[in-house]
Amino acid sequence: MNLHPGVVLAVLFGLGLVTVVGWAIAARRTSVRLAAERAEFARQVGAIEYGRSTGTGTGTDMPSFGYFPNPHHARRPFSYAMEFTRGTTRVLAAEWPAGGVNDNRHHEGVVQVVGPLPADAPYLMVGNYLGSGFDPETREPTPVVTDLPTSGGKLKDLRALTHDAEFAHRIVTPELAALLHRHKRGSHLPRVTFVRGVLSTDSPNRLRPRGLTERADLLIEIARLVDRQQRQADQ
Repeated sequence: MNLHPGVVLAVLFGLGLVTVVGWAIAARRTSVRLAAERAEFARQVGAIEYGRSTGTGTGTDMPSFGYFPNPHHARRPFSYAMEFTRGTTRVLAAEWPAGGVNDNRHHEGVVQVVGPLPADAPYLMVGNYLGSGFDPETREPTPVVTDLPTSGGKLKDLRALTHDAEFAHRIVTPELAALLHRHKRGSHLPRVTFVRGVLSTDSPNRLRPRGLTERADLLIEIARLVDRQQRQADQ
């Protein structure tokens, strides 16, 4: 049976519309569940939530700390954030649409703690899959430091992005390399950044309570280790 081209187009349009509507409904349900998870977690830990969908704060309300070099929004550099205390450490988790303000399908974000280094310390990013990079402060290319302590096993060795190789060698000790190795995922070690007095790690997906607490615990462990090593070095 031969169908009129107009009928075929109408059928294809209808199928496409059904797909789009189905995706929108599924995305809405996921967002509702995620908001409920976050709200319950915030209630449990006494967190402050910031974001368009939370109703917490308006205008330029911002967390008490955090580093956001590339604002994605006119008034806030994130679409959602949560600040709370874990133990004695302040923790900030934030996310934003990866494709800009109007893209709600894909998100990226960060988990941060107040770092163990002063705000004027050199920029330093550490990980085992680092190529060329840019200093977020100056936007200049950042040299790659490769002769760091081994991360162990068959993993690609640690690298650092910084303008101060001596500083990288002082911070990235065998103990820090071993700590990162214990938290590896597959062949990847956690990627952490020391910048402006903040210790930060990426969160490639939507922020969920379990994932953000795991990342927060890692950062707290790193901060304590680096602080202890710096105190010992100063004695």
